[in-house]
Amino acid sequence: MNRGNIFAELKRRNVYKVAVAYIVAGWALAQGIAQVLPVFDVPNSVIRLIVFLIVIGFPFALIFAWAFEITPEGVKRTAEADAMPRSTPPRNRTWLYVVVVGAAISVALFFLGRYTAGNRTMSPEGRKSIAVLPFASLSENKSDAYFAEGVQDQILTNLAKVSDLKVISHTSVRQYKTGAERNMREIGRQLGVAYIMEGSVRRVRDRLRINAELIDARTDSHIWAETYDRTAADLFAIQSELAQSIVNQLKARLSPRQKAEIEERPTQDLDAFELYVQAKAIIDSYINATDVRAELLQALKSLDEAIKRDPNFVSAYCYAARANDLLYFFDLDPTPQRISLADSAVKAALRLRPDSAEAHFAQADYLFRCQRDYNRAQEELAIARPGLPNSSPFLILSGYINRRRNHFPEAERDFSTAFAIDPRNPNAYNLLADTYVLQRRFPESVRVYDDVLAAGEQVPVVLFRRASQILHGTGVSRLDGNARRQLRRSGTDPDRLASTKFSGRRLQLLFSKELVPSDDCARKRRFSRCNGCVSQMSRNSGSAIGRQTGTRAHDCCSRSSRCGLGPERFGHQRSATRDRFDAHFERHLRRRVGPRRSRPGLHMERRPRSRA
Repeated sequence: MNRGNIFAELKRRNVYKVAVAYIVAGWALAQGIAQVLPVFDVPNSVIRLIVFLIVIGFPFALIFAWAFEITPEGVKRTAEADAMPRSTPPRNRTWLYVVVVGAAISVALFFLGRYTAGNRTMSPEGRKSIAVLPFASLSENKSDAYFAEGVQDQILTNLAKVSDLKVISHTSVRQYKTGAERNMREIGRQLGVAYIMEGSVRRVRDRLRINAELIDARTDSHIWAETYDRTAADLFAIQSELAQSIVNQLKARLSPRQKAEIEERPTQDLDAFELYVQAKAIIDSYINATDVRAELLQALKSLDEAIKRDPNFVSAYCYAARANDLLYFFDLDPTPQRISLADSAVKAALRLRPDSAEAHFAQADYLFRCQRDYNRAQEELAIARPGLPNSSPFLILSGYINRRRNHFPEAERDFSTAFAIDPRNPNAYNLLADTYVLQRRFPESVRVYDDVLAAGEQVPVVLFRRASQILHGTGVSRLDGNARRQLRRSGTDPDRLASTKFSGRRLQLLFSKELVPSDDCARKRRFSRCNGCVSQMSRNSGSAIGRQTGTRAHDCCSRSSRCGLGPERFGHQRSATRDRFDAHFERHLRRRVGPRRSRPGLHMERRPRSRA
């Protein structure tokens, strides 16, 4: 059969008609289910399955059209239909009408879908998601900027207590400062939320004016706005009313306990509240601080003043405990006095509010960082969990503890949730990626940084870590094109680094020495860089865990033979100082690529060894 006869036979057997009709009908059906099924809360996976079945059915429809034919006596095989006597009935154009009507329906559904896309692209859980951007300070007094930040932070804290909402943490929204033009659609896409709240605060003596508006980030349309003119004494009442108005607008469920917590005043003293807000901002962003010790001590000073003004300020005690925990945990002040201060603050918070979720979280943080009592810390977290449904620090601490106990699926779940509600927090995405690395799931680790970069977080450390994870997973000495581009974007020549014949892991250790300056990325914490992570290694005597257990303990990699953080053991001496680690690495370097003078591009600075 020649080519012309084949096309003629396809036409005679109505294969063309069936193909066109199937495409039009399938497109119309796909548009219809995409519009209707989300209304009934049908999962997106079901919709994708239906569309997949429609696509798969296309070749079967063509085969059926070739093999069978519709006759007045019913469906017959083509051979049988050809043997039957044929009449010459008038041309039937019914199929043409079906195609035209189907095409019209498809076009109508397509444009309807484009028009209503903002209201249907998210699941019911996604539609109940919000980010509270920093409020603008319209006061003439520059010091009122902290006051405006406190108003926004307290509204966000109140909303975060509602378990039926997804609320983006303040760590991720802090970068959207006022003064710059805000693209609500882009911000909503970066943070993964449907709604955005913004506002302004003006304070004149004892009078307040707070403007707030709720914006649909999918359509950039204003759906609610309110102005409050009250006295300064009504500040907390305004914040509670605002939070409840947002809950009503988003049609979220609010339990009686959550309603009572939202209406509760954190303190009776506005000056104490301002001091607390300043300290809280420092502690929450300690990872970005240039001098962590000095800033945490400054935060503690503000919290002490706030507690003097209001001895019943539970939140101030909780943050004072956290600041002391961090000072001890990161070897910034690893003294018994620091542990005692943290313990006293936690006990004061629990004495004032035994049922406070925030106080139980502070107790868990203290048990984890200062006592290394993971079992009791986990028990305290279980008590605090119902009251902190949208707390990124809570999820990160829970992930830490689960990972220390080798419960990797639970740690992965905690870090993933923290990353979802705090996508711009380096702690959240780095810990999630490191958890994948410890399980040797390198592609998932790289995808975490792909998501971070897609959300607009174009910082050199993210680019470096992504490139190093590619090397870590492939184990090759030659960088692929993607890794080379990432390194160039971070300001490093990939040819100089990729010329060594290291395995990916050893080359990554070299990256950590040359690519990321310790003063820039370790933030003067006296940490050394190890395997692409900031490990808890002091320059003089090792970490707090190391002193207690006689071993070098790491949080992001598993050099310790006793902390049980992962499947690999690197074989370093358990009580090695940084000098010994550097010497070990340099011996490996000489063994693999020769003396340093033959490789000037690989020169590493070494701190002189003490001869005391």
